[in-house]
Amino acid sequence: MQDFSLGAEKKTKKSPTQKSSAPKDISINDSNIQGFVNKAQGYFKNKDYDNSLKLFLRVYDYSKDVIDIVKFFQKHYDKVINNPLIIQSEKEEILIKLKRIEQMTSKYTGIQETSGYHIGYIYATKGDLERAKKYLLETLEMTSFSNDPESLWMKSKILLLELYQLEGEF
Repeated sequence: MQDFSLGAEKKTKKSPTQKSSAPKDISINDSNIQGFVNKAQGYFKNKDYDNSLKLFLRVYDYSKDVIDIVKFFQKHYDKVINNPLIIQSEKEEILIKLKRIEQMTSKYTGIQETSGYHIGYIYATKGDLERAKKYLLETLEMTSFSNDPESLWMKSKILLLELYQLEGEF
């Protein structure tokens, strides 16, 4: 693991032929979000942290917004489904919507978790430790516990504890 206590990483100058290939104005939606996640992960693997960060931040924000919207509607559907005045056909329609909400919640929670970890890692690498801690803690709060060293939960925990210089404490 890298030593994140040294501050911001040294910036390398780009040659005139090198150009940033992250989209300047991206519009994320349900049909293209996975493509943006894949593109951000590609940048991340190539250590193009600036472009990766731009995309992951947009993906994270979009995912968080979708989850908030879905939870809003779920709360209302849950109330309506138990209303004795609702006819059976409407209840069935609401049950179908609730199933779709469950699927969307799972999808977007996974995307938000992955994005949050990568954002935290990139901020840590760049020396912005406060932002790194924020995103890593949010990732831990929404991710299921796992003792698997390769799990997102464990990677986030290890990196967060390193940032606080508490490695191996718990």
